[in-house]
Amino acid sequence: MKILVTGATGFIGGALVRRLLSEGSDVRVQIRNLKSANELKEAGAEIFEGDITDPSVCSRAVNGVDVVFHCAGVLGGWGKPEKLFWDVNYQGTKNMLEAARDAKVKRFIHFSTCGIFGPLKKDETPADERSYNPTNIYEKTKAEAEKLALGYAKNGLPLVVVRPEFVYGPGDMHLLPFFRSVKRRSFLFFDKGTALVHPTYIDDLVDGVMLAAENKEALGKAFNLAGEKPVTIKEFVDSMSDAIDVPRIGFSVPATAGTVAATIFDCTIGLVVQPPLTRAQVGFLSNSHASSIKASKEVLGYSPKIGIEEGIRRTVGWYRENGLL
Repeated sequence: MKILVTGATGFIGGALVRRLLSEGSDVRVQIRNLKSANELKEAGAEIFEGDITDPSVCSRAVNGVDVVFHCAGVLGGWGKPEKLFWDVNYQGTKNMLEAARDAKVKRFIHFSTCGIFGPLKKDETPADERSYNPTNIYEKTKAEAEKLALGYAKNGLPLVVVRPEFVYGPGDMHLLPFFRSVKRRSFLFFDKGTALVHPTYIDDLVDGVMLAAENKEALGKAFNLAGEKPVTIKEFVDSMSDAIDVPRIGFSVPATAGTVAATIFDCTIGLVVQPPLTRAQVGFLSNSHASSIKASKEVLGYSPKIGIEEGIRRTVGWYRENGLL
């Protein structure tokens, strides 16, 4: 069975490729830059260079493929134009879906995000699979791409949507600044860190993705893949402090004050360089995010195993081994 993975040089895509190769799968990876693929090539993956924004590239990439894991996408971040998100997250997904349909692949796993749910309202339970409330360009483009993918599923493409939630672990560079700020004790709590986050260790996520790829009952459906339970920002950061072996952080400011400061930064120095604090950062750290994994457990047999203490300990160890923390 031939497997194609897009976005294979990213954190999640790379972890998935390593799992597939370790199990003896025949893996092709679609990437934009050959320079970033040396490790994957050495591990045994077939390298296919090209951008998913080019329909002809997607058609060639899926040729002879049985299963597609579509992980490629643009993450949120300062200074990225909105058009980039639409070109990659939406149009790139459409290109892959059409290529997979025409090639009659046996299964297409589309990677969405639990970010499409937006923040929870006060006293709201974790978001289930039917919720849509995106609040930024990343979430909006991922939500529209997911709806598009599910539309293709209704028209016969054997497709499953998986929604990762706040994924972390060894190899993750996206959260490295978060860990570094805790080490420097410059991390700032808003509203005492009472907002919820729902951390998902990378190995648990890959376990869930593999289950979704194999389960016949999963076709045409979307599944949240998250850790066993949400925790507060304070609990998550305290675990980071303990693993790094620095005193826990106790200082906090009201989220309203943080929003005012971030707005000033965004409208002044943020027009030229990345500001020290953005409204998006304040919003993430002061609003609760959590997702129900009930359907994933019942349909897929998903069972996350790594709690935050163990997961953070492993992550900190990897950062240190690589001279990053």
